[in-house]
Amino acid sequence: MTDADEKIAAAGGSGTATSAGPDGGAAGDLVGRPLDGIGVRIDPAVVGLDEDPSGAGADGSGADGGAGADGPAVGELVLTGPSLMAGYLADLDAGRPRATEHRTGDLAYQDAEGRIVLVGRNRDMIIRGTVNIYPGLFEPRLRDLPGVADAVMVGVPMPDGDERVVLVVTTEGAPREGAPRNQGTPRVRMGSDLARAVEAQVGQVLDHGALPDLVVEASHIPLAGRSRKPDRHALVDLVSPLAGTVRA
Repeated sequence: MTDADEKIAAAGGSGTATSAGPDGGAAGDLVGRPLDGIGVRIDPAVVGLDEDPSGAGADGSGADGGAGADGPAVGELVLTGPSLMAGYLADLDAGRPRATEHRTGDLAYQDAEGRIVLVGRNRDMIIRGTVNIYPGLFEPRLRDLPGVADAVMVGVPMPDGDERVVLVVTTEGAPREGAPRNQGTPRVRMGSDLARAVEAQVGQVLDHGALPDLVVEASHIPLAGRSRKPDRHALVDLVSPLAGTVRA
């Protein structure tokens, strides 16, 4: 889909390529420029920008908890190309139309150079009030904080339909994302030295709209799937009893 050379060069041998956001901070996973013949469309409808397509909130901040009117438009990555399958055989036999594009389920944007930058999955997006928060935009910055080994942002559903933003961090020396072994159920706690230190610093690295309601420390981040990515659903279950203790 894209030229791998650019991603490899940006990763610098680390295995993860990040793209600098408008403020210079890491703003997602750099994929690169689309190859010739590949069509790219960013569909912002999935992120619920309502009446303001620029993403600017009523206070002038970005409705996505990051980019304002001049920032990149974040939406679902939609692709077309010569290798796109026509559809599933049973669907075609039933008379359903051929597929004309592929909806990836990835949240992404294209930077000023036309490069694709992934910021997470549709299901990872957190909605708090009128603000859409994309964890993938901010987690790399949080992992750079002193003493932090890993950082994951999750949204905990509340009875009123809103979500509380909980930041889960691990201390240096704890197993990181991609750890080969299962560490069992993580232990989470509020008020640890690390949690308090992170609380004091998040305002320096996060946009106001993305500030967490609660910071907790976990013994490790649970992983899921063949790709060994953070198990956000498991984290939501773990921190839900704590999220009800934060101020509304």
